[in-house]
Amino acid sequence: MRGERRAVGRRSLLTESARGALGVASSLLLSPSAGAQWQFATPAQMGEAVIKNTQQGDIGGIIEAIDTFSRKSWMMNVGATKGELLERLLKERQPSCVLEVGTFCGYSALHMLRALPQSSRLTTIEIDPETAAVARSILAHAGVADRIDLRVGASGDVLPSLKGPFEFIFMDHWKGEYLKDLQTLERLRLTASGGTLVFDNVRYPPGGASELLSFLEDTSDYDVEFVDIPFEYRDDIPDAVAVAQYKPGKGAGGILM
Repeated sequence: MRGERRAVGRRSLLTESARGALGVASSLLLSPSAGAQWQFATPAQMGEAVIKNTQQGDIGGIIEAIDTFSRKSWMMNVGATKGELLERLLKERQPSCVLEVGTFCGYSALHMLRALPQSSRLTTIEIDPETAAVARSILAHAGVADRIDLRVGASGDVLPSLKGPFEFIFMDHWKGEYLKDLQTLERLRLTASGGTLVFDNVRYPPGGASELLSFLEDTSDYDVEFVDIPFEYRDDIPDAVAVAQYKPGKGAGGILM
């Protein structure tokens, strides 16, 4: 599996992002794409194509069909390599309660459900009702609708209604909401002590997750590791995923150096 683990400080990551922002923006406009360059299709169109061209209950085939579609018309799924990372982390940890913030069309949920025991429960939050409807149809087609609790609404509105704690949390929604939602999870005691939190796109778009990274640099409650994985469906754009372990009150530095 691709994806290079990095023990790197938050300030190093922010510096790299700032330096690379102009170059990355230029590459989007000027260089040949390593994959799809723009989103020309809607989630509904993708869902229709995927369901039409895959067999019911074939999770692997459905994931592959979403990837194939998204390489032609860019869609904001996590992509195969990040999906494989999620699966590996879940197989290692075997959590019973998992939370995803940012369902989109259900692609990452499929990766996670494929790795989780049948007894585990996955709760996922999607802010957009139309996109949530696409996710429901894809998840039903995959035969996993009974294993997932899909909540529709803004994360700040939905989180207080949840029952935790969650042993594994994946965030892939608006990057500027990461820190606020992390602090809400802490305040509501929805994050299990020793639990794992995964944050996508902490390097690209540049600066999007800067508030979260600053917090992780300053707190002693998380051990954090960065995994270098390119931006979804764009192998020419560097990105990273942050993998954090929640250890409240441990009294040691947070970012691994």
